[in-house]
Amino acid sequence: MTERKGIRVDLIFPDREVCERYYKSLIYLSCRTCYSEKSPSEIWADIRAGKVPEEKMEKLIESVVASGHGTTIEHINFTFAISGVSRTLTHQLVRHRHASFDQQSQRYVKFKHPDFTLPQSVQDDPTISEAFKLGRWRPILNSMRRCCGRCRPRMPGFCFPTR
Repeated sequence: MTERKGIRVDLIFPDREVCERYYKSLIYLSCRTCYSEKSPSEIWADIRAGKVPEEKMEKLIESVVASGHGTTIEHINFTFAISGVSRTLTHQLVRHRHASFDQQSQRYVKFKHPDFTLPQSVQDDPTISEAFKLGRWRPILNSMRRCCGRCRPRMPGFCFPTR
């Protein structure tokens, strides 16, 4: 096992070109759809044909979002790859549906060299943190991993380590 060295966040999608080409237009489409007699397809065709000036799009978006109509920006998305965080953090993230998440399965992934997070309270206690540095915890964690391997087929979701 290796101690986590820090959080890593990478933007997977979209790239700058996709954002500049589509995102303002998609948000404008959502805003305009709420306040127009035109169909969304007609509004989109006008946008793609260049019939809607950038300034007009920006003004409407600012106005709608400022009024609290936040659902209009839910039509765009970003995909991030996040690693180096605790399972505790990911559980807090996935509890809220303001975003969609996929995370490594503790049921199906067998970690050969799992990472762990050393809580600040352990880092702050010299006796405990020294034991971790000396590796006195390895036999306990290895035992837990073996137990996890035996229990996994009978108890879905029961697994160690936290990742």
